[in-house]
Amino acid sequence: MRLTRDGAPQDGAAPAVAGGAARRPPFGPVAIETAYDGVTCASEYLGWLGFWGVRGAVPRPPSGLDLRGPAVVGVVDQGTEQTGVRRVETLWLHAASVNALAVAFSVAGFDAEARLRAEGLRLPLFALELAGTPRPVNRAAELLLEEGAPGQM
Repeated sequence: MRLTRDGAPQDGAAPAVAGGAARRPPFGPVAIETAYDGVTCASEYLGWLGFWGVRGAVPRPPSGLDLRGPAVVGVVDQGTEQTGVRRVETLWLHAASVNALAVAFSVAGFDAEARLRAEGLRLPLFALELAGTPRPVNRAAELLLEEGAPGQM
């Protein structure tokens, strides 16, 4: 398998990794053409990481959370503007209130302030590529990819 400079496989598939749990098979991409596809892709990716019971919501509910599971909450931004710091902080507050891990996915990426704040909060950020494979954007996301869902695998 050939890798890009950032360590991702060139074919777009996430590599099988071995963390504290058994090896996972490669993630099966979900091409993103609609809002439903983006939420489905992120939900399935979280399931692949070991989070069980993750449900997606389209359209976005008043809470602003697109993804909910017993141990995780998340957002999926599919707009053309980068996700900002306010969205990251709001997600983190929602997660803290329900004692869950916050995870953010974005098609357009995250602005510099959002990335910096997410690093401080240890909040995983993933770029959601239209081919349907999330790619880690920060160290917290890389660790989640390496180790899988904490205590669930």
